[in-house]
Amino acid sequence: MTINNLFKSFINILRANKFLIFICIIITCINFFYILTNNIIMIDEEFFQTFDSNPNIFLHLSRWTNFLYAKIFFNGKIFFFWTDFIAIVLFAVSSILFLFPFFKSINSLLFKILVVSIFTTLPFCVAQNFAFSEQIIPIGISMCLTAMAFLLTLRNSNRLEIILSILFLTIAIGSYQAFICVYFTSITVYCLNNFIFNEKSFKILKNGIIVLCISVILYMLIDEIFSKFYMKTNYLLNNYYGYNSKDQFKLFFLSIANIIRVNFGITIYSEVIYGGFVIRIIYVLLIIILFYKYKDADKKTIFKLLIYYTLFFISPYILYIMLLTYKTQGRMLLSLSVALSAQLVILYKLFKKNIHKKGLIFVCFIFLIYNTLLNNLSFKNACKVYNDDIKNIKIFKEYFETNNIDTKNKKLIVIGKMENKINSKYRNVTIGASFFEWDDGNINRIRQLFSLNGVDFLMPTSDDLETAIELSKDMPNWENGESIIDYQNMIIIKLNSPSEKWYRNNLDILKN
Repeated sequence: MTINNLFKSFINILRANKFLIFICIIITCINFFYILTNNIIMIDEEFFQTFDSNPNIFLHLSRWTNFLYAKIFFNGKIFFFWTDFIAIVLFAVSSILFLFPFFKSINSLLFKILVVSIFTTLPFCVAQNFAFSEQIIPIGISMCLTAMAFLLTLRNSNRLEIILSILFLTIAIGSYQAFICVYFTSITVYCLNNFIFNEKSFKILKNGIIVLCISVILYMLIDEIFSKFYMKTNYLLNNYYGYNSKDQFKLFFLSIANIIRVNFGITIYSEVIYGGFVIRIIYVLLIIILFYKYKDADKKTIFKLLIYYTLFFISPYILYIMLLTYKTQGRMLLSLSVALSAQLVILYKLFKKNIHKKGLIFVCFIFLIYNTLLNNLSFKNACKVYNDDIKNIKIFKEYFETNNIDTKNKKLIVIGKMENKINSKYRNVTIGASFFEWDDGNINRIRQLFSLNGVDFLMPTSDDLETAIELSKDMPNWENGESIIDYQNMIIIKLNSPSEKWYRNNLDILKN
């Protein structure tokens, strides 16, 4: 088969499901209504909207696909509405490609609509990624590429299909290392599906592991080439690797415990799995149904089932187990979209009676309504928080103008944080986070927010920070003019007394 014929086969899948894609896009747009209709900037997005914008930052994260995308397209600049809408279309397309092999024996159009829409609207993982618009389009493209790699792995009938699956997956991993887990999850859940319905599974698992290993090696080689030409930081080493820790066994245990925490939507130490209700119900429901299906099976069959299910259960986290980390934000777990939607299809096929199938359709409808409510509430809350941040920026600007404070060529140092008074019940990590509160007060982020609103400050040095801390000891908290001083070439604003986290984070930023 030629490359042209392969791409035609993908196009034919999409053509056959064009109505499904159209409905999925509409439902996903309803879920993300507030970010499509409001020009708001969230944490991390500010960098790509200011004069500081530099695609090289993606290389610090070993995401060279995003670097190349940003180099080609507008330095990663965000175009409100269009950036998010294009990403929504890409996610809808990827949902069809991922679920196509599972849908073969499904006739209910309504069920398909609900499942693909749940895929594209999960608050915990998909919504969190839409809070990072500077990379959401390459991530959407990589979702499609990973889905195509998955489909080619299932076919695996000639050398060309193997090469293309490796190529597509390598490019996807270069966009976001989390696609290692997305691909492996799609392989393991398909193998589980095949085992349950008495189809071949081991060969697919073997081929999938081979494609994944080669792709990871190729990704690392390309990343090493980029590192020869661009200076890199130890971002991943400092934030996710646990190998430098003395408590490696503890970290391994925590990385395993984290799987239980997320898959069953458990809140620990105020760390909420936003929308975890849907995740928990789907995992528990499949476990219960499989228990009843195999309760009288022989030991060999049960053993094989446990192997396939265990591989599937841990597959969304396989990268983080290897990195010895339990620090998995929802945006790192796009694999859950594949895992949950595929489980719903498996459940539908396991149910033999129409009343049970209709019951599952009703449950899926409830899930979709739940996702829609949570997404809209969180993004509506984010709009309120962002507008409140802009209001505070305007207050500071008015103070500068009223008191004839010249901000040109001055360094900005903001001491402490400003408590966000808006209800944080619907905060979803960065969605609904205030710039004045993030990291207990991040000077660089606040400086960039000023820049987005017409006041450009220079970046201070670590020595400037120490000087400002000394001067701020006699300053009151932000209530009046005495909370702002113009000292030499610095504008110092004291919001409140700084925490240890504020000092540590800002000092690390300024030193680097």
